Amino acid sequence: MLKRWRLWCSYPAALLLLPLLPLIIRQGKHTRANTLRLPEASGPRQGHCPPQTGQAQAATSERQLLHIGESTVAGVGVRDTAEGLTAHIIRHWQQLGISSQWQIIAQTGINAAQLQQQLQQHLSQPNPALSPCTHLLVTLGVNDTTGFTRRRQWRQQLLALVQPLQRDNPSLQVAFTQVPPMQRFPALPRPLNYLLGLRAWQLDQELQHLCAEQGWRHLQLDMPLQPEWMASDGYHPNLAGYRLWGEGIARLLSQPQ
Repeated sequence: MLKRWRLWCSYPAALLLLPLLPLIIRQGKHTRANTLRLPEASGPRQGHCPPQTGQAQAATSERQLLHIGESTVAGVGVRDTAEGLTAHIIRHWQQLGISSQWQIIAQTGINAAQLQQQLQQHLSQPNPALSPCTHLLVTLGVNDTTGFTRRRQWRQQLLALVQPLQRDNPSLQVAFTQVPPMQRFPALPRPLNYLLGLRAWQLDQELQHLCAEQGWRHLQLDMPLQPEWMASDGYHPNLAGYRLWGEGIARLLSQPQ
């Protein structure tokens, strides 16, 4: 209940930025027009990773990870998917002696509603890969933040994204990474970063409530977005950033729920 009050109290805080709205609009247009556009990572988007030689984890079956989301899942900021977020999660599991099959479904600029459509197209294929999967990891929120998706719509779209998979696979383990704290993105000037950071926080609060209701996991990492962890666009992680983020996610997923 306290967190709900915090969420509602955040809206008056947004009103404090109202006098700066003309500046924020100009900053938004300038940032959109001038931010460096980096490509998605090349390389395979599915594969198999056996446990590392000499490592063993008793009574551990193979994990099948379906990782879906936006540009960070597509590997923007690194050259190859082997350097991206999913790869570092799988690699950390490998070091623990866990065998994994994995697949990525992701696209730059995609929001929750568009991802739901893309996922349904994938599942409608005659033999979709990793169907059923054991773990679903969803990394979303930046494009719904910049698009100012309403909280109710965000909630409904996330339910529409996950529930069809859960109906077909009741034992599916579902996890969401937190909506990134956009106020820390180096590419965003002040006060634009304050507004987007506040909106990202609001969507993440809604996501936390939804995860608690549905029995999903919300993976929150306290990661200051330092410049040495960011790609040249100031918007996406680089190799070091993806490694740090991926290893943190893998540790959280390996803990009992």
